[in-house]
Amino acid sequence: MRELKEETARIYEEYQQKIQELTNQIAQERDKFKFLYGLLTKTGDELVECVKQALTFIGFKDVRDVDKIIESKGKSKLKQEDLQIHDKSPALLIEIKGLTGFPTESDCNQVIKYVHRRMKDWRRVDVKGITIINHQRNIPPLNRKKAFTEQQINDAESQDYLLLINWDLFRLIKGLIDWNWNPQFVKDRFYEVGRMVVLPTNYIYVGQIFNYWEKPAAYGLEITENVELKRGDRLGYKLENEFLEEIITSLQIDNRDVDKAVKGNKVGIKTIV
Repeated sequence: MRELKEETARIYEEYQQKIQELTNQIAQERDKFKFLYGLLTKTGDELVECVKQALTFIGFKDVRDVDKIIESKGKSKLKQEDLQIHDKSPALLIEIKGLTGFPTESDCNQVIKYVHRRMKDWRRVDVKGITIINHQRNIPPLNRKKAFTEQQINDAESQDYLLLINWDLFRLIKGLIDWNWNPQFVKDRFYEVGRMVVLPTNYIYVGQIFNYWEKPAAYGLEITENVELKRGDRLGYKLENEFLEEIITSLQIDNRDVDKAVKGNKVGIKTIV
């Protein structure tokens, strides 16, 4: 009987230890991804710090907080860009704004002033600007309206800077976590101009879904691009608020099983959704 009690006590102690380990892991994960919540709700210095953590999580190695650099050197605080990325050429200057409303023209293109200033200070021309806007930050992200006007997007394209919103960052990081993308496929997007394309660069457009059937779970896809789909290929889907990826296990054209499909085909594909 004593041996049974001792064994029970030992098992209970191991159980309690395991519970504590799991509790600690949960707390660590919560702290690790706390910046994601801040991306969508914060403003000012708190927002800048959350964006810096997001960029580091994506894989950028040399992300600098300009205000902290200025403070560390004991210099008077002159309005500058919020962050810099020095991973490669061009250097990226990032201006970050948390707004309860929508960005104005000056909110969007203010970073251009800093680009010109840095080009002069650094005596180099390989400097690009990025504007990140957390618009309507007091509203749940799925209820927010379109952030940028067509004119603001056109200006960004013509003046060679990038526009994105914090929800873009959130979605890309969620994709990185869910589908284990190569970080380079996301980092490359930050060196483009205009309105950010919220897709990893390894995604290739193949066509448009035109139907969905619940039983069996399948959808119809019209292939509009010059590509070939085969069983065993991995397909990625850009949904309204997230990404989904799965392996093609079956293809049908006109209810007949096929091994591949090409441009112009309307194909049925089984899905896990």
